[in-house]
Amino acid sequence: MGAHTFKANFTPTSSNYKTVENVDVTVTVGKADPTAPTGLTATYGQTLADVTLPNGWTWADSTQSVGSVVSPAATFKANFAGDDNHNAASNVDVTVTVGKAEPTAPTGLTATYGQKLANVTLPDGWTWADSTQSVGNVGSNTFKADFAGDDNHNAASNVDVTVTVGKADPTVPTGLTATYGQTLENVTLPDGWTWADSTQSVGNVVDPAATFKANFAGDDNHNAASDVDVTVTVGKANAVAATVTANNRTFDGTEKPLVTVTGEATGGEMQYALGTATGATQPYTTSIPTATEAGTYYVWYKVKGDENHLDYVAETPVTVIIDPGHRPEIVGHSLVLTGSIGVRFYVALPGEEWMNYSTCRMTFKLP
Repeated sequence: MGAHTFKANFTPTSSNYKTVENVDVTVTVGKADPTAPTGLTATYGQTLADVTLPNGWTWADSTQSVGSVVSPAATFKANFAGDDNHNAASNVDVTVTVGKAEPTAPTGLTATYGQKLANVTLPDGWTWADSTQSVGNVGSNTFKADFAGDDNHNAASNVDVTVTVGKADPTVPTGLTATYGQTLENVTLPDGWTWADSTQSVGNVVDPAATFKANFAGDDNHNAASDVDVTVTVGKANAVAATVTANNRTFDGTEKPLVTVTGEATGGEMQYALGTATGATQPYTTSIPTATEAGTYYVWYKVKGDENHLDYVAETPVTVIIDPGHRPEIVGHSLVLTGSIGVRFYVALPGEEWMNYSTCRMTFKLP
């Protein structure tokens, strides 16, 4: 700045002047206006405070965001304080080229124990590397995620993302069964669960199944819970038959019950039927079978269960024998009959049952 002397030569273009050399020439130098800075860069998400200006320059508002990645680049206002050779300047437009930033890993993500990453929502553009992965136990767990990239951010793969996992409410036990007549004490709960009143009866066989109150103590991954409704499916108990015994006797011409029933059935109604040694051949009824004639009888019995009991069918019949009393003696091919006229006689060949032959036509001689 100021007046400066320089040597100059003069070469005339007209004959009216002569050539002059090494003439002292004084030049007075004034301040120049500043040249706006160039080549400035920033990253998306920064402010002008992150962009360094040359000496003497300051941003009009250093807190201002550099904005998005755009083309052409945006301009921002800057001030120049001036120096020995430059004038001061205000609100000069300065260009800043903004580049894409690396993505910031999502934060504040939460899940509940038992969930998968598919249940955890990521911000737009983010996806889990494996959304089927369990979120794991209660605590802070890290998983891999990918970012597709956008106008202002680079794409990224396998970024560590933290998920805070909280306790889940307990899952109510299922598939519990009991038998009519039991109490809840007979029904086993999973670990950590207890019945509110284990002495309570499981009740009747009903549909839908009844619910009962249970408590859960809580564990590392589950909250405690009280008075939770737990379903118990009650099945029918086995009916128990009364005691059935044979009334074996000798034929006397009267009709009498074939069996004696002692006590009562538990859980149903006693029923009886006549049949063979292998099964009933007549319908079951509540009446005790009776008989008059001599012979072997097979009395089958069962319990017709009620709404809380299963039917019970005896595995074997009660065998009842009415002995004929008077037996003929076979001598050669003749029958020797002992008895008085008017007595009914029975015949049984070896290995066969006694049969009533009172209706057979027979010829015999009395002594």
